Amino acid sequence: MATGKEELVNDLSILEAMAAKMPEYLSSNELFWRKIDSDPVQPTLGGYLMRQDRLQALSDTLLDEGQRRQLAAAIARFEQAVNEQPGRLEAKGQQELESRLRQWEIALKELLDDEAPTLAYYRADIETRVIIATLLAALRQRTEPAVTDKLAGLDQTLRQRWQPGEFVWPAEWQPAYPRSEYWWLYGRLN
Repeated sequence: MATGKEELVNDLSILEAMAAKMPEYLSSNELFWRKIDSDPVQPTLGGYLMRQDRLQALSDTLLDEGQRRQLAAAIARFEQAVNEQPGRLEAKGQQELESRLRQWEIALKELLDDEAPTLAYYRADIETRVIIATLLAALRQRTEPAVTDKLAGLDQTLRQRWQPGEFVWPAEWQPAYPRSEYWWLYGRLN
């Protein structure tokens, strides 16, 4: 099993690949690319931004100087792609936010319907909730109230079955996700 640092280095590779594909992704009409080739890295704004945030938050402690330079180059490439296509970040971000919200609603229902939900399934599904938080932060005031209301309702549903506890992802990542903001990464379903 990979350590949190190893997973973060893998995130850096994924981020670089996503940044390289971002100009094409932003100009496309597709929200989620169909996997028509053997390339496992398919960009989305939420997936990219989640990794960027995590890498930036943990770069001083978990990345070496060369990896920090790689991160800076990938971010510059992403920002160039966004600047060359004004308005596409917001449009794609809004589309993805709505899609991720539907994904999270389905995943949460399945988790809560399970009589004995496992932490392994929760760990896998919770990435969608993190992406939602990331997209909300990136889009700031431009998010429809219906979206934030829907998320608040889903969070309330989760809180009813939530048992606070340990951080669910690698311990090395904990500084990137403060408990006060990411309460749903600290505990388990009961």
